[in-house]
Amino acid sequence: GLGACSLLSFASYAMAPGPASRDLSGIWELRYDSQSVPSAKLTASAKAAAPAMATKDVESRRWCRVGGMPFIMLEAPLINIRQSRAEIVIAPQMQAFVRHLYTDGVARADLEDFDPATNGYSVAKWEGDVLVVETRGFSDLGITAIPGGGYRTEDSRLVERFRLLDGGKRLAVTSTWTDPGVFAEPHTYEVRYYRSDVGARASAQACDPFEAGREEFFAPALRPR
Repeated sequence: GLGACSLLSFASYAMAPGPASRDLSGIWELRYDSQSVPSAKLTASAKAAAPAMATKDVESRRWCRVGGMPFIMLEAPLINIRQSRAEIVIAPQMQAFVRHLYTDGVARADLEDFDPATNGYSVAKWEGDVLVVETRGFSDLGITAIPGGGYRTEDSRLVERFRLLDGGKRLAVTSTWTDPGVFAEPHTYEVRYYRSDVGARASAQACDPFEAGREEFFAPALRPR
C-alpha cells in the first residue's frame, strides 16, 4: 500500500493516462454549493438502527478514529488526487487513510482474501471520459454515515462515477450505494469539487482525542437517552 506520507514520491513518477479530460490530478475543494443529496429510502431495520449508529459515529469523532468512506470525500475541505497508469490515489485533508483506486485492469476484488477496511477495496475503469469506481469490502469501523440517511456495512456496495466539468475546473462525483439491509432502493447523490489554484496544498489536519474541552463538547451527544 501507499501511505499518505509517500504521496510526494508517488507524484514524482505519476503519469496521467490519456487526454486531459482524464487527468483528475490536483487539489480539489468543497464549497457551499458542492452537494446535492436527496433523502435515502431505508429499510425498516435500518430506520430502527439509525439512532444507535449515529451515536457510534459521534463516538468515533470524539476519539479521532479513522473516518473512512464516504466521510473522507465529504467532510475534508480539500482532497488531493494523484494518478498514475496503475492507480489513482485520493488523500483527504484530515487524519485518515488514503484511497487507492486501481485502474490497471487486474482483478483484485476477491474479498475472501481482503480484510474489510473503512475505505473498502476499489477497482476502477474508464468508460470514455468517465471513471467508474466499484468499492466493496467495507468494515463497520470509523464513521459509517451516508449522506441522505443510512450507513455502510460489510454488505454495502458503492459505485462512483468521476467526470471533469467546465474544462477541468470542476469535478463531479456521482455515488450510488446499494445494501439490502439498509436501502430499500439504490441511493444516489452527487458532489462537485472545485479545482484549487496552482500551489494549493492539502496538508493533513491532526486530531487529538485528549484536547482540552473535547470530552465536554461531545458529552451531550453521548449521554444515554
